[in-house]
Amino acid sequence: MNKRSAETMLRFNPNACTDITGFGLAGHVLEMAKGSNKRIVLHTASIPYIAQAKEYAQMGLIPAGAYSIKSFCEKSVTIEPSVETVLCDLIFDPQTSGGLVVSLAEEDADKCLKAMTDEGINASIIGEVTGNHPNGHVSIV
Repeated sequence: MNKRSAETMLRFNPNACTDITGFGLAGHVLEMAKGSNKRIVLHTASIPYIAQAKEYAQMGLIPAGAYSIKSFCEKSVTIEPSVETVLCDLIFDPQTSGGLVVSLAEEDADKCLKAMTDEGINASIIGEVTGNHPNGHVSIV
């Protein structure tokens, strides 16, 4: 499923990459932040999601695993008060499709995004590394 994405991103010397499966987007990004002692900011307005998933989440159909992941991550994740609860629920939801999160140098991000979209790959820039953090941290804004 990720063959073309992986081949494309490798042309841009990624710093890190993870397959988003089973630990939610926030859990996997936190793993990247902790592994590199960085602070990563996720921009909810840029994160693609399935419209029906948001509808179901608004009805309260969130798996218990999402709350477990959120609880596990809470000491290392900051959520801006302006972020919709339903979007947070989706960001911590372990029911993901196995997409990739790739960390690239800032100067390569737009070039990689263009290469992926030119290949017909659904890709977005969803966040940024904003500095060092002794234990790794994720901010959701």
